[in-house]
Amino acid sequence: MDGNSPIGCFIGHREGITHIDSRGDERYVASNGKDQTLKLWDLRKMNSIKDLARAKNLSLSTGFDYRWMDYSCNDTSKHELDQSVLTFRGHKVLQTLIR
Repeated sequence: MDGNSPIGCFIGHREGITHIDSRGDERYVASNGKDQTLKLWDLRKMNSIKDLARAKNLSLSTGFDYRWMDYSCNDTSKHELDQSVLTFRGHKVLQTLIR
């Protein structure tokens, strides 16, 4: 495996990611998404790259754009490949630093 190849991925946000941060404990990562959720991930439970290819066929995106739309998806069901430890709801994403 070379240094540029992904070793895994996290599947679960319905829309794009706006921010990612870690505790620095080499175990947990938090991601904030345009789907108005914050997810906590355990680095030891990543999905495989093969799962990523499968997830693209199971897309749950609504086409939401935070710049001019209110997020109105009330479906709180998890993506079948979602391996997040926790999902937090109740906040609003009003801007993003990731494009």
